Amino acid sequence: MHQNNTIHREERYYRQIVDLANVAIVKFDTKFILNDFTGNAEKVFGYKKEEVLGRSLYETIVPHYESTGRDLVRLIDQLIANIHSYEYNVNENIRKDGKVIWMQWYNSELRDEKNVLTGILSIGVEITDRVMMERALKESEERFKTLSNLTFEGIIIHENGLILDCNLSFERQIGYSRKELIGMQLLEQLIPPGYHVSITNMMKNDSAQYEAEAIHKDGTIIPISIESGKAKIGDREVRVAAIRNISELKKTINELDKYKNHLEEIVVQRTEELKEKSRELKKQNELLQLERNQLRTIIDHIPDIIYIKDTQSRFLNVNQKQVQHFKKKALSEVIGKNDFDFYSKEFAEKYLSNEQEILRKGIPMINMEELSIDENGNQIYLSTTKVPLKDHLGKITGIVGIGRDMTEKIRADNELKIQKMYLEESNHLLGERSEKIEKLNAQLFESNDKLEAANHILQERKEELEATLEQLKMAQTQLIQSEKMASLGILLAGIAHEINNPVNFIYAGVNSMIKDYQDVNAVIREFLKLKKGAQDTDEILDQIAQLTKQLDFNTAHQAIFETMEDIKLGATRIKEIVNGLSRFSRMENEDWKRSDIHDELNSVLVLLKNKYKHHIKIERNYDEDLPEVDCHAGKLNQVFMNIINNAIDAIGENEGTIILQTTYRKGWVYISIRDTGRGIETRDLSRIFDPFFSTKEVGHGLGLGLAISYSIIQEHQGELTVKSSPGKGSEFAVKIPVKH
Repeated sequence: MHQNNTIHREERYYRQIVDLANVAIVKFDTKFILNDFTGNAEKVFGYKKEEVLGRSLYETIVPHYESTGRDLVRLIDQLIANIHSYEYNVNENIRKDGKVIWMQWYNSELRDEKNVLTGILSIGVEITDRVMMERALKESEERFKTLSNLTFEGIIIHENGLILDCNLSFERQIGYSRKELIGMQLLEQLIPPGYHVSITNMMKNDSAQYEAEAIHKDGTIIPISIESGKAKIGDREVRVAAIRNISELKKTINELDKYKNHLEEIVVQRTEELKEKSRELKKQNELLQLERNQLRTIIDHIPDIIYIKDTQSRFLNVNQKQVQHFKKKALSEVIGKNDFDFYSKEFAEKYLSNEQEILRKGIPMINMEELSIDENGNQIYLSTTKVPLKDHLGKITGIVGIGRDMTEKIRADNELKIQKMYLEESNHLLGERSEKIEKLNAQLFESNDKLEAANHILQERKEELEATLEQLKMAQTQLIQSEKMASLGILLAGIAHEINNPVNFIYAGVNSMIKDYQDVNAVIREFLKLKKGAQDTDEILDQIAQLTKQLDFNTAHQAIFETMEDIKLGATRIKEIVNGLSRFSRMENEDWKRSDIHDELNSVLVLLKNKYKHHIKIERNYDEDLPEVDCHAGKLNQVFMNIINNAIDAIGENEGTIILQTTYRKGWVYISIRDTGRGIETRDLSRIFDPFFSTKEVGHGLGLGLAISYSIIQEHQGELTVKSSPGKGSEFAVKIPVKH
């Protein structure tokens, strides 16, 4: 009872840790039905646990499609099919209140005791703020690039004179394309030599403004004004330069100088006055240009919405942020239109009412919170300031408005309030847990004494397990030898038939040779009667001639030699079978030694010949340069026997082919055994090397052959793999090193 209470306390303790971890934990089965909803899930999705259990993912927390267009139904189908490819994924989810959020999930599969997939466990963290921030950063970068290309000034970024980037205006001014400009040396290729020293000195300053000349692509010289300063891109210090073609300004000044000289000839007394006005005009132009550049730079880099409207609330001008807010590409798509062209009637009427009141009363509206819709159709909160725009006579001619997106700040404030409440609750829980920890420490000291006693028992169990392991190794060796002898027993009937044929052939040949020898021997005995000086020699020779003709001596003599060749052939066949049996029956304690793979394969084919010789064709695609390998030849021979015997069984009574192929690559020998049999079902491929698993009928094997073969190849530090398709045959591939 005490142990159960401890387990319950620990379970509650770990659940509290999960809750504090601020992660959402959900489980669902293969039909996408939710069966657990714990951790921070209720807080993240707004559902109570009892509201979602037994319901589908798509009815609760998962939309059918993301805002990006991705099909989440198909994504989760793929997740069920291949969990390892989607162990981590990021996707949109939906809260109970309809709000879309982004979650980062860690997924793991759930299997029952039979290793059948029953569902998915997903642990998620909300990353909506991070995703929105990344989107905002990307939009800011695109906005800056667009504004840079729209400005009249040419802008370049360079590092020690090496051009890194430029805008469209600079391409137009200098005649080169951006692709040509990137990588150019500014001083060596675009600036005349006379300006090199002064520009080099200017580059040492944090900021500088000066005039120089540039070389156009067509070779003409262009007067330019340059305003540059230092900037940081990552860890690199670069310079950003704004360049303006002042040819027209120079031309105007020259014309003014000519006009001034002409006036000097006419009215000498006004020369000094005109010079002063000319200097003042130039100074004002420079100040005006500087102010214009500064104002444009400020507006171009402000992340707020800026717009100017007339008295009818029609847009006269907007910044790039406003263009993007309306999901338009160009300023021309906004100018002349009003809010009714971009917002719903409800929003547009509210904006129009506010602006008409400002125009009527002339009182600005400062930092008013407005509800709006962003370019993705999501609700946002804007802090809006609208002031009346007046002409030089003080007449109101329109409205200038600035809107700042405060959505993230409002959300952050709300989140901060929630976290504060959560922290207060956590402090209370920590106090309770401190008391529990003290109690657990006391239990820990008590458990420590028990662990020491348990360690002593474990040491004794370890020694028992080591002894058991040694017995298992011996049993494995006996099992391998038993499987080998079982395979040998299956072959004995066929081998007996194979040996019986040449034995019968030899026996029949010996009988035939004895008969022929008797005929030959009768003639030989007559020859032996011939003695030196015998009187009846002619008579004996006549007798020999008659006997030779009568017994067909020449035919019998020739038949003896032919029969001896046949007997030799039968004896050779018996020798091959005996050698094959000798190779196959080698004991397990044989030493590692060099062996010819081709000899081992051929010996197996000799033993199995009776099973395949009438209906199966054997193709040998042997590598002539295949080296000998270090191996237990008897064990390796057993692997080949099991695989080739299975191939013969797979072909059955049909005609078929078995292809044996060997190759050598970079210290490894590859042996492929391919058949044209019935093949293996896909569902069985993952279990083909399991002990006692067999696709054969009961009584035709114990299912140990391939399991033992797999173990033998692993012992040789090699690999055994299989490829198969039902009805298209199988291929077993063996890979072993040449040197052990």
